Amino acid sequence: MRIPFLALAFAATLAAGTAPPRLEALPMGGNLWVKQADGRVEVEGWDRPEVEVVAEGSDPEAVARLRVERKSGGLLIEVPHRRPFPFGFVVGHGRRDRHTVHLRLRVPRRLNLDVRSVDGPVTVRNLEGYAGVRTVDGHITVESVAGEVHARAVDGRITCRDLRARVKAGTVDGSITLERVEGGLDLTTVDGSVRAEDLDGWGEGLKVRTVDGNVHLRLGRAKGLIDARSQGGTIRADVPGMTGTETGKHRFSATVPGRDQAIRVRTVDGNVEIK
Repeated sequence: MRIPFLALAFAATLAAGTAPPRLEALPMGGNLWVKQADGRVEVEGWDRPEVEVVAEGSDPEAVARLRVERKSGGLLIEVPHRRPFPFGFVVGHGRRDRHTVHLRLRVPRRLNLDVRSVDGPVTVRNLEGYAGVRTVDGHITVESVAGEVHARAVDGRITCRDLRARVKAGTVDGSITLERVEGGLDLTTVDGSVRAEDLDGWGEGLKVRTVDGNVHLRLGRAKGLIDARSQGGTIRADVPGMTGTETGKHRFSATVPGRDQAIRVRTVDGNVEIK
């Protein structure tokens, strides 16, 4: 008996641990929720009103557990593992790499996105709207997004580049790096440095707080009132055109004329550099 070629190809793909691409309709401006327990997540916008889902892993059984569900106002994509984990996440049995599943998603460019990952990095690119990403153990990278970005990592660094967006980001054990970000900032770390350059603020302000981490700011087009304080570190500031400079042992203030916004830096045990 002959077996059709497509059936053979499908079986071979599953045996290799990669599910065939799956397409799901989702309008521009829709909502997408992604829940991932173990593995990386890559999300990239495209100009089509649908989501392309590709799941890859070394265990075909783990890949086959990919779940896609319709929810009110959007779509849920989840890779559940074998047993429940507290707080709504799930984990597998046995060796970690055996049950790891990686997700590659192409999504409508205009989107409200929410990604939650327990163990694995998350990358988001080329979106307009809202991008929210939370990880427990994994790095977060956001590039070329317009609108609003919220990123939270317990053990992992956060990197944002080329954003026309306001950004709220925080880590417990990890650094935050921003390059060419136009919107207002609200950045917090417990044990990690903050480095941000080529900023603007949109008049919404730039706020940076660390407990044990240095802060390096290159303001770019950002103007406003600088107010920096460090309990146990040094503060250095050299911004062209700044006026009204006031310095103390652990504080610095000045005005960079051109916009009425606050540029506020606080650190407990870290040095501050503003240029």
